[in-house]
Amino acid sequence: MAVVERGSVGIGEIRSVVCPHSNGDGLGFCVFKEKPEVCPPLYECRDFVVLSGPGNLQLAQEVSGILHKRVSNPMKKFSDGESLARIPESVRRKRVYILQPGQPDPDRRINETFHMVDAARRSSAGEITVFFPYYPQGRADRKDQPRVSIGGAMFARQLEDRGVHRIVTLDMHAEQLQGVTNIPWDNLYTSHSLLPVLERELGNEDLVVACTDAGGVKRANFYHEELGADSLAIFLKQRDPRDKNAPKSFGMIGDVRGKRVLFLDDVIDTAGTLKLAADCAIENGAVEVCAVAAHGVFSENALDTIWNSPIERVWVTNTIQPRPEVLNHLKIGKEGVVSVAPLVAEIILRIQTGESLSEGLIR
Repeated sequence: MAVVERGSVGIGEIRSVVCPHSNGDGLGFCVFKEKPEVCPPLYECRDFVVLSGPGNLQLAQEVSGILHKRVSNPMKKFSDGESLARIPESVRRKRVYILQPGQPDPDRRINETFHMVDAARRSSAGEITVFFPYYPQGRADRKDQPRVSIGGAMFARQLEDRGVHRIVTLDMHAEQLQGVTNIPWDNLYTSHSLLPVLERELGNEDLVVACTDAGGVKRANFYHEELGADSLAIFLKQRDPRDKNAPKSFGMIGDVRGKRVLFLDDVIDTAGTLKLAADCAIENGAVEVCAVAAHGVFSENALDTIWNSPIERVWVTNTIQPRPEVLNHLKIGKEGVVSVAPLVAEIILRIQTGESLSEGLIR
């Protein structure tokens, strides 16, 4: 029987111990804090089910390995393209965790989420938690022009209306969306996974942490403090009002001359803004430019844009399943994709045992 023993085993590591609740049947998965004698009640250690949509099965498989628990994909598709969710095991009175990415094809991922939630609710699940490593519609958080929808808020309310009890996300673009529902919504941070990699591969000598807009200052300052970087820089862009996606010019607050610059963002999408900021850093005397982001969307010609930029290295996480061309990119590659599976598994375990999600996971 596999258990996680806190205090002596790191996040995501597994130690084999016989659970007093398993009765040797091999069916239970037990989570305890420090000693077997304080093992939590049977409901907490055994009666939960983890489902995953097909959008990021690699992450689901990693989480399954850490939890020593099957993670099932319940989604089926008919020949005419319609979808069906059929959960392969009983979920009656159990806690159900739906691990669902927001990419690729966010509209399809949203539809799959509704199917899985509906199947769990109609099967008498005791509690439904939807876990989005990357929240779809997360950048649609306000009415920024006349007569537009607010997709992020609309989706969250629909989840609540359909019977979801809790939402969990990683590195939301707009955390204020947590306030649009009346159900618990926990947003954790991939910095817990990324910072050890950056500390090991970058260090902090002559390092400046930078953000590409004023909205990223809080996140960049956090990384600046955790990494012990020399300073913080802010790159400010002005947009053409006729084309929101085309930055017009850049200004900079801070000094990057003779420094290595690490750009920080929550999402790398087209990489257009990132490239222009990197060009600006080099023009102002930076000797090296790297970038890190929680979510690697890499849409349109993003990979070519990065290749033709002064950026030397890019790190992202696997909240979105990386495409082969991402893994083969010389500035990203397999080494540049950091797994959040240990973090995801730890969050699920802590929800099960009623432990704090912030203690030890916020860094």
